[in-house]
Amino acid sequence: MQDDRLITAVTTCSDADDAFLDERRNRIYVSCGEGFLDVLAAQGASYVSLGRIPTTPGARTALFVPDIDRLVLAVRAEGTIPAATWVFRPTS
Repeated sequence: MQDDRLITAVTTCSDADDAFLDERRNRIYVSCGEGFLDVLAAQGASYVSLGRIPTTPGARTALFVPDIDRLVLAVRAEGTIPAATWVFRPTS
């Protein structure tokens, strides 16, 4: 980031709200309002998709907390289902 040049571009969801760097695993987690979390892994100077973790449509606000090694996702209420907080534990 010393010269503000783009190094690489990676395709992810079109409705991203938050993106987090997991330095321990060299991954990026992207919370997608389309109903999943995108998980990307460092590969050389770029990133590759490790897959998508299903969540629920509209759940896009998240927070990765390295100190407890968890990703927290806010899930909005829908109909008779109350709002919730989902907690994800990254694996190696």
